[in-house]
Formats: sequence, C-alpha cells, structure tokens
Amino acid sequence: MSLPELVQAFNALPRAVKTPSGLVDNHWHFAVRHVTLEPPGDILHIVNPGSRYSISSEGAAQILSCESVAERADIVLPILLKLFTSMKESARDDRFAPWSWGTDDVNFATALEDRLKLAAVRKELCHIRVGDEASSKIALDVWETVVKQLKKMTGPKCGKCENNPAENAKLLRCGGCENIEYCSKACQKADWKEHKIICRISAIDYWTIVAPNAPEAKELAVEIGLKLGSGGLRYPIRRLVVTGKDTPENFRKLLGWNDKDAIKSTHQSSRNEILLKPPHGSPNWAMAKSLKLDENCPPWTPLPASMEEEKQVQDIRDMQELIRHQMGSRSMSTITSQDMQDVLVKNFASAWSAKLQTYQDAVNAMDQGVRI
Repeated sequence: MSLPELVQAFNALPRAVKTPSGLVDNHWHFAVRHVTLEPPGDILHIVNPGSRYSISSEGAAQILSCESVAERADIVLPILLKLFTSMKESARDDRFAPWSWGTDDVNFATALEDRLKLAAVRKELCHIRVGDEASSKIALDVWETVVKQLKKMTGPKCGKCENNPAENAKLLRCGGCENIEYCSKACQKADWKEHKIICRISAIDYWTIVAPNAPEAKELAVEIGLKLGSGGLRYPIRRLVVTGKDTPENFRKLLGWNDKDAIKSTHQSSRNEILLKPPHGSPNWAMAKSLKLDENCPPWTPLPASMEEEKQVQDIRDMQELIRHQMGSRSMSTITSQDMQDVLVKNFASAWSAKLQTYQDAVNAMDQGVRI
C-alpha cells in the first residue's frame, strides 16, 4: 500500500475520546525500540497507557542509526499509520484512530509532525504530545515485558558462548549484578575477567570508564549534547532531567545498574531544581554555571511534574513566600542564619526541623545576587 493510500485508510478510521471498550482514554504512546535479537534492528512500539495494551511493528528496521531525526520520521510515518489501520482491539473488526498520541523525543516529534502535515493526515493528529512522564513510564514497563517475552520465544542464551542451554537445563545467573546468565560454571569463569569490570562497578566508575566506550551511551550522549565521562554524577543526571530523558533505561546506559539509592536521590533533587527554574543570581544557577552543567545543552524539555513532585515544588514555593515576607524590603543578598531561624520557628514551631530541607531548596532557588 502506498503512503497516500495508507493515509486515506487512516483518515477514514473512526476516532473517539475513549477506545471502543469505553473504559480508557484513546491516547497512545509510541517509541522506537532497539532489539538485539536476530536479526537486530529497531521496531516501533505503541502503547495505550490506560489499558497497557500494546502493538509492535513487524520486522526489524534500521531507524535509530539514521543520521537525522528527519530520516527517522520518514521511516516511522508509514509504520505508525499501518499499526492503526491493521489493529484490532478485540476479535471484532473495530479498527480506530487515536484521539491523541505522544512520544518522548521532542526533536523526533517535531520532525514527525512535519511529515504528518505533508502527508495530509487529519489535522487533529498532526500534533504529538511530548513529556508525558506517566505514559512514558508505563510504555517502558510494557516494553520490558515484551522484551522478556521475545527472549523466551528465542530462548535464553549464555552470556559467554551465546548458546542456548541444554534441554530442561537452567542458566546460572551472576550473583553480583544479577544481569547476566551462563550455561555453565566454565563459561562463567571464562567470562569473569571481562565481566568483573562492570559486575559491581560503582555508578561513578561506570560513568567515567565504561560509558565513554559503550555504543548505546555514546548514541544517547550525542542526542543530548553530553560529554561522556566528565564531572560527577550530577552532570549526566541533570542532563537527562532537562532533556526529558530521565528513564531507568537511560540511567542504566550512562551509570550502570549499581548505586541506585545515590542515583535516585540526585535525580529527585535535580528534578525539583529544574522544575523550579532557578533564576540568574540564585545559588543553584551559579553552581550550574560554574560547573558548566548546561554547556552544549539542548533546549530544556523536562518531563512534567508528577502529582508528588507538584506538591514538593509547591511546598518550596510556599516557603519562598515566607522568606520574602521575612526579608521585607531587604535584599536577598543579606539573608542570614537568623532569618532562617525566624522563618522556621515562627511558622513551624517544634516541627521546624522537618522543614529545614525545604527551606534550603527554597533559598537556593532565589535570586541572591550571586554572580559568576
């Protein structure tokens, strides 16, 4: 079917706010996913977050290896339309078009929107949502399940010899990282010289030693303007946050699979900082500037705040109002520890210690006249 015929068929599909079941929103999240199975390549995976129902394109294509997002969009457009024109939600023939759809990559979304318009796809769907954190997480979770199913279909393989285990035999999982399996103790021993380098490697060592030589890390770094291996953990985590790429999959690509608590803590503080958009003259702005954390950074497109993050950010903004009231006509550059004590004790009494971190987050995101 030619592209014009495909567009005509897609535009003729019925479209409603809810899916035909009437139970969930007719919104779909799509992403290009790489598969390392034979033959290796990329597939388009679409998910309805409300139902977690998903469909993948048939056959692997070479999409992520394209030099530009425009080339990716050219390949994805017919695949995306075909997934809907050939989809059945149930045994009934009830094909339908989405009410809305979205993805994670803002540049890819923009390129695909241009292709949708040029192809004369119904104008309501020439807009692609970007930055829906909840949908993104559900889609990734569903994809991980799909990958597990695909691996089961092809059978598990040894991490050293890549052979399938003997019939009824189980692979031996590495007790350190729990991320690789072997068909025998011999293969595990033979692989240890190489595997031990990354088995229990710390996040900072993975970032500085492994990531600069890992193809998937290098590809991600180019996409978000990141200099691999430089700085501490805050640099890559912040860059993932500001570009809306802070997913478990991307953290693994850059930082490995250890030190999860440290990564989570830095991720949470970075999320709050970015959502607050600290102004020039604030300590947060000055720190990022002096450490060159945003050097070569694409435009900020962070994922929208979750309900919990919205509450945290609002608590910080409320604290900033209390600080402004305390300072009155005084410049923020003159704020002292006595001001901190007054704000916390007067407003929170004996519960002041529970608000100390909120106070620090609030004052660090306020213009204090700091200059670089």
